[in-house]
Amino acid sequence: MLPTKLLFIVSGEYPTLPKAEVKAILEGEGINYRVSGDYTQCLVVSLEESKVENAVKRVADRAAYTKRICLYLASAKPQLSDIKSVVSEVEIPKMSSAESFRVRVKRIKGASRHLRVLTLEREIGGVIKSKYGVKVNLENPEVEVYGVLTDNVFILGKTLKVINRGFLIARKADLRPFFHPSVMNAVLARAMVNLARVKPGDVVLDPFCGPGGILIEAGLMGLKVRGADISERMVKGARANLSFFGVEDFEIVCGDARKLDIRGVDAIVTDPPYGKLASTRDSEPRKLIDEFLDVVRDYVKPRGYVCMASPHWFNIEKMIVEHGYKLVESHRCYVHRGLTRKVVVFQNTPAGV
Repeated sequence: MLPTKLLFIVSGEYPTLPKAEVKAILEGEGINYRVSGDYTQCLVVSLEESKVENAVKRVADRAAYTKRICLYLASAKPQLSDIKSVVSEVEIPKMSSAESFRVRVKRIKGASRHLRVLTLEREIGGVIKSKYGVKVNLENPEVEVYGVLTDNVFILGKTLKVINRGFLIARKADLRPFFHPSVMNAVLARAMVNLARVKPGDVVLDPFCGPGGILIEAGLMGLKVRGADISERMVKGARANLSFFGVEDFEIVCGDARKLDIRGVDAIVTDPPYGKLASTRDSEPRKLIDEFLDVVRDYVKPRGYVCMASPHWFNIEKMIVEHGYKLVESHRCYVHRGLTRKVVVFQNTPAGV
């Protein structure tokens, strides 16, 4: 049986992190896949047909940076004749029995400007209508055919899920009971939890939890959350924030991240203090992170993952390897002119294993 392919259309906010998040969710949920295509803001993966429904649901429920999930149908050179030829040849599942359809085309990062999106939609729609005899319904169609112009390719898909992340905006830091200006936004916090390859029921630790932004996202994904902060004020604030959003299974203590009595967690997700607004209790940030890396293996299970943010001026990748961990991936996330975050993932496994 030929594998089924899924097309994930992701945010262009960061160049590498959104697609890495999709892959991490699939890995965390134990869904085997193979990358079939990697394009600007698009990822095509192959997987068993029996895994498709679960893969769509898990990514749709969890992802912070995925906008749309489609069944991949075909690809073509970005020329009108080639696109129409592919559309006429490919079989669109359930189209024959559908009552209505529409076509939408998205251009990514100015790709293939010689093609007009509205013309493409009309021409593709004409081919489908002629082939299947299905009516066009632009407002509420039964089937949506979705095309993407990206890099030097046209990708054709059938929409399975459109993801609205408006609820993440509702968790903006300044809308929480306790606010601190250094807190990470909910979108990146959720993505970092996903990068740690966790699944519902896992125990996640944030040893520099601050107002609890990462823990909120982890708790709302069905994870058991544990946190610590050296500031009693932050601990009280984090507890108030988690309770406000309905997270129940949490434990937050006041303590030094380098000296916690916590063992056997499944993953660590954290954003250590390093900015002007963050409290390090007089510890130099680089020294604090270096000493924290000394004790990570005491907290997290063998082969467990750690996702950690750091400023761009740290060579955090080198520090991780020097401490004997396996570096998995690293992503650059621009914040403002003075700060680009690095989001790194490493595993509690000896380097090279």
